[in-house]
Amino acid sequence: MASVASEAANLITQLTLVAGGQSAQREAIIAEEMASHPAAVLQAAILEGLPSGAASLEPNEHRLIVRIAPGCLCCIGHLALTVNLHRLLRHRPQQLYIALNDPQHLTRLREQLCAPEYAAHLHLLRVHALP
Repeated sequence: MASVASEAANLITQLTLVAGGQSAQREAIIAEEMASHPAAVLQAAILEGLPSGAASLEPNEHRLIVRIAPGCLCCIGHLALTVNLHRLLRHRPQQLYIALNDPQHLTRLREQLCAPEYAAHLHLLRVHALP
C-alpha cells in the first residue's frame, strides 16, 4: 500500500510560479532552478510573452517550453493557459514553471491552480514574486 502512495506522489508535478519583473529576470530564475535538477528530469515551463532579447530557455528532449501571448493568464489568457497546461501535464513533467508578467494576478492564478481539479496533478512548491 505504501508503494502505491509513493508512486502516486511521484506522478504529481511540482509547480513553481514566477511573477513580475522583466521576462529576462523570470527566465533566469527558471533556468537556474531547472539547472539544479538532473538532466534526465522532465521539466516544463509556460512563459507569458516573448523574451526581451535572446531566450535563456530553449526546449530540448527533457525541457518543454511553451510561450503564451501577453495577457493576464487568470483572466483573458485563461483559456490559452488551461489548454497548454493540460497538454504539458499529459507528459507528466516532474517540474512545471509558470511565469507571468503581472504579480497582481498571482493570488488568483495560485487559487485556480490549487483548485480540486488540479490537486491530483500539481503541488505548489514555491512562488517567486519579483518587484
